[in-house]
Amino acid sequence: MKIRTILFVIFSFIVNNIFSQELSSIKVIDIYGNHITGQEIIDNNQHLLIYFFTNSCYSCHLVAPHVDTLYMKFGCNCKDVFFIAMNLYSFSTDEQVFNFTQYYGINFPAVSGQGGSSNIAEMFGIGYTPYFILISPNNEIIVNDNYLESNIEELEKILEKY
Repeated sequence: MKIRTILFVIFSFIVNNIFSQELSSIKVIDIYGNHITGQEIIDNNQHLLIYFFTNSCYSCHLVAPHVDTLYMKFGCNCKDVFFIAMNLYSFSTDEQVFNFTQYYGINFPAVSGQGGSSNIAEMFGIGYTPYFILISPNNEIIVNDNYLESNIEELEKILEKY
């Protein structure tokens, strides 16, 4: 049991260090051609909430409108939290992601594989969706987990803390 705990602590430390080194290197282009960088978000002293999704994911369809509600509640990327949706697949196109955002009511920036989203998913080791990562301006990973509709309230409580 002690070995398992020690391994978990070591793994967590390594994972957090890897993520913190790479946050500032996030560079993507959203479906409207806007360049978004992790460094700009850090410079604005904002938390970064990344919502990973796929167009065919049923849970992603359920969660998307709730995430958009949080986006509106927390200032539409003009206050303490910057929201961004990233499609998991490298073959996803801007048009496919645009259709997803329109159909499920996502108003925050969204990135397709075309815009580099799959590189970010790979950077964080994301293999399934929906998945959320919340990163503080000082590069601390606060949330690194999948969430279903019932957990959105928990995510909202976490965002309220920050």
